[in-house]
Amino acid sequence: MAGPLEPGAKELYERAIVIDSLGGIGGPSFSDDRDTSKGLLIPEELAAVRASGVTAVNLTLSRPTFDATMRNLDAWRAEIAKHPDYLTQALRPEDILAAKQAGKLAVIIGYQGLDMIENDMARIDASYDAGVRIMQLSYNKHNLLAAGSLDPISKGLTPFGRDVVARINQLGATVDVSHGNMRVAIDTAAASKKPIAITHTGARAIYDHPRNLPDEALTAVTRRGGVVGIYLVPFLGLDPIDATRRILVRHLDHALKICGEDHVGIGTDVDTMPIDYTPEYLKALEKFGVQRRKEGIATPLETGRLMGVPELNFPRKLQYIASDLLKAGYSSRVVEKVLGGNFLRLFQETWT
Repeated sequence: MAGPLEPGAKELYERAIVIDSLGGIGGPSFSDDRDTSKGLLIPEELAAVRASGVTAVNLTLSRPTFDATMRNLDAWRAEIAKHPDYLTQALRPEDILAAKQAGKLAVIIGYQGLDMIENDMARIDASYDAGVRIMQLSYNKHNLLAAGSLDPISKGLTPFGRDVVARINQLGATVDVSHGNMRVAIDTAAASKKPIAITHTGARAIYDHPRNLPDEALTAVTRRGGVVGIYLVPFLGLDPIDATRRILVRHLDHALKICGEDHVGIGTDVDTMPIDYTPEYLKALEKFGVQRRKEGIATPLETGRLMGVPELNFPRKLQYIASDLLKAGYSSRVVEKVLGGNFLRLFQETWT
């Protein structure tokens, strides 16, 4: 059980714009054995979307090849259109505000890594035209644009990466440097004419892990107007066995102290639907981890641990994070910014 909420937390959450800057609304991304012939979402997942109270989510739809990515975008746009009572696509900041009024989830289509564009800048334009509004440059290892979180800090943003950042700026999408190393964050923040995002990361000052960024990277992004989303994954730290609400608040508190109240949000990196930790699920997770290790993109703690924060394994998890921040002494004004106000502001500045 999640326990009681702090006074005012429920009312705050219900009025807030709640943005998950990286999350999922379907089943586990590593599970390929489900029959999707009747659609990508099952009724239980749609019910979880409604129960979550989330206003908008950045949904990753990139795939290893550009053709596969475009097919995935087509499939998900059709799925969104199939459920108009639950879902709408976010192409403008106004779409997020409208979703809040209508009680729907605004789906922001995003990419995690731009490997599939290869050296073809036109694919950035095609992606934008297809509705992509958040574009993450690299994914754990370097590509033609940027280094990954597993690369040494001697590697950063490449000349081609700078050109891509400039084009994303011009088109009106958000540049994301999650899964990049510290040098990528610093280089991209300096190169971009608009604020950038780290949609899902943690604070390395709290727990030393390659996917958690050091203060120098976090402040480089936020000093120029960017926003940092803190995730709900084992990389937050073992406290003592799994990531906990307590250590999540430590990461959020640290980010707020060094970045400022206008530059911190939440990117859960988990699905809205609760995880059922069955033997079958754990077996699929281990298989997924083995494949990632073969591809050279796995990081420590990816397997052998429960994904997410087990204490927050339910749809309305962000409401309890809001409650925990209130309990930690943060004002309602600050908590509303963290829940989604800061990312909404970032989208208003970049989706132009």
